[in-house]
Amino acid sequence: MSFKSDVQATRSALMSVDTTLAENIDATQDYIPVASTVNFSTSVVAEIETTNEVVSFDSITTNILLYSQTYSNSYWTKINSSITANATTAPDGTTTASKLNENTVNSQHRVLRSSLVTGVAASKTFTFSSHFKAAERSAVKMEIYADGQAVTSYALFGLSGDGTVGDTFAVDSTAITSVGNGWYRCSMTRTVNSSASGLRVYHITATGTSNGDDSYAGSTSNGIYLWGSQFEEGDITTYLPTDGTSALFGL
Repeated sequence: MSFKSDVQATRSALMSVDTTLAENIDATQDYIPVASTVNFSTSVVAEIETTNEVVSFDSITTNILLYSQTYSNSYWTKINSSITANATTAPDGTTTASKLNENTVNSQHRVLRSSLVTGVAASKTFTFSSHFKAAERSAVKMEIYADGQAVTSYALFGLSGDGTVGDTFAVDSTAITSVGNGWYRCSMTRTVNSSASGLRVYHITATGTSNGDDSYAGSTSNGIYLWGSQFEEGDITTYLPTDGTSALFGL
């Protein structure tokens, strides 16, 4: 899957108008109607001229995940953990963020989605990103791996102060960005050299530092907040929510 950014769509022979909002254009004009510019997922530049209309998208946003923020759905596998849906306010201001709760088992506590991408050709680069906020735990580990590929890549992130990147292994790049109210968008990018299914996993760690253990005896009162996961080919783009189907915005 590959998309070219800065895509332009052109419609010729348009009459000059002040706006593309449908209520301001009469039925005799040739136009591409735009009902609203609210909630566009990418930056959009629109120009109306006497001969054409050009809409330019600065980037293409995709999300291969089917339930990007509905972690209670069976689409997500919970291991030694459970999900509390709508546990706190998400970065977009809605009460849709979940809490990943650990149990008392002395092992890893995580949520995952397997067989996310099938038939991946060698040397395909993917980025996994998600939004996290500290609760009783204040660090998170993210992984990307592939069936049949021995090396699992991972990155650990600390969720306090300005946010920190801890230990990493077999990753092309990582990033952590504060998005306000204690939330961070964390991402890792990896080139997958396998023709088998690509998989990705994330789970909480045992300590408040980004280099904490990922296997430990948990407590049912402890956890971490999560929201807005994205898995895409290439570099990280604007977050695009999904609910049952993979999503593309920009064409």
